[in-house]
Amino acid sequence: MRTSPTNMGPLMSSRSPLSLACALLAVIVAGCGEGGDFQRPTGGPHTVVLVSLDTLRPDRLGVYGNGPEVSPNLDALAAESVVFEQALAPAPWTLPSHMSMLTGLDPVAHGVRNAGYALSRHVDTLAEVLQRAGFDTGAFTDGGFVSAEFGFDAGFDVYEDERVNEGINGFRRSLPNAIEWLADADSDDDVFLFLHTFDAHAPYDSPDPEILEHFRARPTPDGPDDHFLYQAQYMDQQVKMGVTGYGRMSALLNDYDAGVHQADVGLGQVLAKLRELGRYENALIVVTSDHGESFFDHGLHVGHGLGTTNDELAIPMIVRFPGGQRGGERRDDLVDLIDVAPTVLDVVGLERPEAMQGDSMLALLEGARQQRDYIFGLSTNTETYFLVRDGWKYITPVAIAPIEVARRHLRPECPPLGNWGRCKPYRVDKGTDAERELRYDEQRDPLAIKDSLSTTESLYHLQKDPGETRNLTEREDDRRKNMVIFLRQVEMSSADVYDSLFDAEAEVGFNPHTNQQLKQMGYLADPSQDAFKALPKPMRDALTTGSPPPDMGALYAADRTVHLVRMRLLTGEPLPPGTRQRLKQAGDAYVAWWGEADEEFKLRAVWRLVSLYNLSVQAGSPLDWKDWLDQGLDLLGYEGPR
Repeated sequence: MRTSPTNMGPLMSSRSPLSLACALLAVIVAGCGEGGDFQRPTGGPHTVVLVSLDTLRPDRLGVYGNGPEVSPNLDALAAESVVFEQALAPAPWTLPSHMSMLTGLDPVAHGVRNAGYALSRHVDTLAEVLQRAGFDTGAFTDGGFVSAEFGFDAGFDVYEDERVNEGINGFRRSLPNAIEWLADADSDDDVFLFLHTFDAHAPYDSPDPEILEHFRARPTPDGPDDHFLYQAQYMDQQVKMGVTGYGRMSALLNDYDAGVHQADVGLGQVLAKLRELGRYENALIVVTSDHGESFFDHGLHVGHGLGTTNDELAIPMIVRFPGGQRGGERRDDLVDLIDVAPTVLDVVGLERPEAMQGDSMLALLEGARQQRDYIFGLSTNTETYFLVRDGWKYITPVAIAPIEVARRHLRPECPPLGNWGRCKPYRVDKGTDAERELRYDEQRDPLAIKDSLSTTESLYHLQKDPGETRNLTEREDDRRKNMVIFLRQVEMSSADVYDSLFDAEAEVGFNPHTNQQLKQMGYLADPSQDAFKALPKPMRDALTTGSPPPDMGALYAADRTVHLVRMRLLTGEPLPPGTRQRLKQAGDAYVAWWGEADEEFKLRAVWRLVSLYNLSVQAGSPLDWKDWLDQGLDLLGYEGPR
């Protein structure tokens, strides 16, 4: 399985030879690298701009390897900035990650792990520290999981989070007010501006028509993961996100890049206004994201919020220091979102709150030793934790029933199984206050969802395996044990921080406006912990399979052949040579896999074979599937009439 549409690069230990050399030489020379000594700004107003481009994979930016037409404004800013190449989010979704960004605390320490809780009043946020120091503070966000009700407005003089239910959102809606607020500040005032946009978030077809048209004019070649987009039609959440409107991953990525470009256009407007106001030169500008986006990197979904692999966690981290100092440097130090707040306070010369856990990235550049040589985080939607240290990554098993995760976050439906599937009903939210019924064979799991929601530990060597595809827990048992011990120590330490900041009243009711916003973006209406109730026995029986899941390689190879024909029929392109024979070979592969698989896995081949036969009819070359059918009935133990 490929792990990303483009190479994201390995995550390395923060103790690179360069950083070690800096630490050793810090007593002799000030700073290390091309930038020389860092001069903290003196005189004139402080200007701090923190920009969160929600759901942004770094590899879709020009500065991280994508085409230059996608993010020209950000790429130009990066030329005057320090670019961190190994940055991670502490969680794969919006709420806990943004809270970490603005507090300098990991999700366990700040406690806003899900939508049922707001930030403790005892936590000093970045905005509160700056506000007490005399900064004008303004935030202009896209709402949803960055709404004031969760405590994000603490310390902001102005906090705008009203996302409209119909019409244009993103920077096109929020920037006019943000720019007006910035222009209204007195020229000698210190200002802190926080900007957030969902421009790159699904659904991906929401940019301006001319931008969308431009990116849709790019080529859309076939790709090795395209077949997952067909499978996605049987997951209700993927349908709601618009994922199933794409037949090729390249077409989906073109639209995703259009959203990234839409955000880049907005960023360019902000930078232009800073220059016009005379604030740009002396400004500290941080551009980052709250998490990445999976494009079936591990076969599960298009989206985020479930996995703790780097497709969902890797983020850009671009820091323009005042005066463009050290501009152009690229660093492989390990950093994450809890480092943002300490960095801002360090640059403007303010003392950080005692509880803040992150490191200043400025101090790191100056050769200071980091407090942490690791990154720790979690996915609250699967109750998994991860630890990155010394070039290795450890992930705990999924602690919520995989089928319960699938029900809530993917909402699978049975593919065509005829009478062979035991597709039992379950209830899901319809997008309003009503519910509706979906049906799925949870025990035999024909879409193989449980395979990707691992109930076992994972250990990856990130330099040798940046895509996190080779689990080394058995081969590296001593290392696994050490990672487990260290992770537990980190978790306990963060839990102590949470206890010290505990606020019994830090709980929110999910308001209807936010509810509606999130439904429009493909989220569930009720993401609170109340949904994780005791499971009925049929679901408990479906938690795990009786034997290890089989290798899906042969099925995926046949899927690629079948989907190639499917796309040619859909687009009117000529069918590939030997189409009938290629489909016959794919069917043979399905049946062969079917015959070798244990009983509980056979449905993975059944629905593919049914779809294949239907496709052959559409192609005008219906296959004689009597032999397949006879073999299949025998494999299913069928003894009735043929």
